[in-house]
Amino acid sequence: MINEFDSTLKEKLISFAIIIEKELGLSFRSEQKLYDLYVKLFDIFSSTNTKEKVISIIDSINLKREIPKDLLTPIANILTINETYFFRESNIYPLLKSYIDKIVSLESVRDIKIWSAGCSSGEEPYSIAIFIKENYPKDIVSRVKIIASDISEKALQKATKGVFSKWSFRDVKTGIIDKYFQQNNGEFHILDSVKEMVVFKNLNLISNNYPDYGKGLFDLDVILCRNVLMYFSEESIGHISNKFFNSLLSNGILITSAVEMNDLIFKNFIREIYGECIFYRKVTNNTQLDKKESSNSKNKSSIVKIEKRKKQEIISNSTIKKTSIYIPPKEHLTKSIDYIRELANRGELDLAVRELNILIENGRSESIIYYLYALVLSEKKETSKALNMCQKALYLDSQNLEAMILSGFLYMECNQKEKAIKSFQTSLKIMEKSSDKELNTLFEEGINGSRLKEIIESLYIDLDSNG
Repeated sequence: MINEFDSTLKEKLISFAIIIEKELGLSFRSEQKLYDLYVKLFDIFSSTNTKEKVISIIDSINLKREIPKDLLTPIANILTINETYFFRESNIYPLLKSYIDKIVSLESVRDIKIWSAGCSSGEEPYSIAIFIKENYPKDIVSRVKIIASDISEKALQKATKGVFSKWSFRDVKTGIIDKYFQQNNGEFHILDSVKEMVVFKNLNLISNNYPDYGKGLFDLDVILCRNVLMYFSEESIGHISNKFFNSLLSNGILITSAVEMNDLIFKNFIREIYGECIFYRKVTNNTQLDKKESSNSKNKSSIVKIEKRKKQEIISNSTIKKTSIYIPPKEHLTKSIDYIRELANRGELDLAVRELNILIENGRSESIIYYLYALVLSEKKETSKALNMCQKALYLDSQNLEAMILSGFLYMECNQKEKAIKSFQTSLKIMEKSSDKELNTLFEEGINGSRLKEIIESLYIDLDSNG
């Protein structure tokens, strides 16, 4: 990877990464990310994709200390590609309904303003629009204003068009699809009644100013910025956090993904919890919502503040590291793991690696993460690296049967027969302690616990007899 570069090229890439961070907020300073950046540059400069010409462009940008306007858009397009789908992380919707219900209960006639920041190809803001139409009468729907922004013009063009593939609906009920989309030659066209609820804007979260009255980004009720901030440096997130805070109404809420929560960076906000959703809220003492709550103590908000004692308990149980990055609870990790498996099954191995790196960089250290990493690397034919990840998985959990079996196969590929024998022998011991029900859930394609034992036992006997 990056070690394959000479020191001069590495220095040039570091300088270029600093300029990208300054102009786009995206962080590419780690060695893995520098390598990813280098690879992506060949996609950006596809018409001049020789190494010498790419380096020449990097030199020119480093010399000027800024990215030319004609290159800023294609660089943003290629570096901010983000996989998304309709109704992703559905735990936010009960929170949205509770918040909107409170506003409606005040019998106010004001608009309800929601900003989807980093909206990519539009699935998130359209999901919110559909949710609003499903849960509220027309007079309330007409008051909801949804603004969606992204730095990528390419993503915004797709979002504005409102045409999606079947893959964007993997968590959506058929009834919703039939009600709000028209199918045409395998494509799904969102209805105009939904499209007209969303206004798309091009916006750079780092360089653009907000509150922005021209774009309508002021006095906001809700800001959603999920699976976006993880690509930014802490310094950049701090600047964005301050601008988000100033763009919200008092009592407004900010929703990030669980892995992006950081109480040091979002220090102006109060972290709260509603159902399965953890979020940030801008709290002052002069909002209508606060006044209504204080005037009727019997009708306490279902959006409950985490008390200091409880908050400290959560922090201590989450093994937060010195960076104070919030470690997502198990249910969020499960969703991440499922998503990574989906990527791997579709053959999108580089995207799977990226998602695994994000989990690791944000403090996750579960054995299953390193096992999945090993599995993906083995599919990429990077056997020695896969074996290293397998060893990490087994260090974290010596009873991880999937990792133990995989290590056996990887040792076989590396012609380390004795270690392969030991891995399969240990696998059989683990299986002896496991129930058939546990074993049946490990592998698909009809391989039950009994068949799995037969396969591993056969491999062990063959290797041992030929030793």
